[in-house]
Amino acid sequence: MVKMLNNHKTNNDYKMSQSLVVGIGKKIEIEVNGKIQNWEVVDVGKSDIEKGKISYNAPLIQYILGAKKGDKIKSKIMNKDFIIIIKKVSFLKILI
Repeated sequence: MVKMLNNHKTNNDYKMSQSLVVGIGKKIEIEVNGKIQNWEVVDVGKSDIEKGKISYNAPLIQYILGAKKGDKIKSKIMNKDFIIIIKKVSFLKILI
């Protein structure tokens, strides 16, 4: 006999935790050295800086992958000190 587990709560917890971290398919608002920036984090080859799309492998995003709202990251990118604060993380709206 196979017992079916009710994973509803677990799946919802997973979805909620994933919506709060920086990663591919997320829209983020960050503060970089006191200036607000808004980005859509996309896969390699899909970036378009003019449209606010940045690849997950860009140095700036590499430092904040997995970060959540409120996290403060101090880093050095290309020999320049940066303080990055995660202000907002949300899912991108996909139109089908």
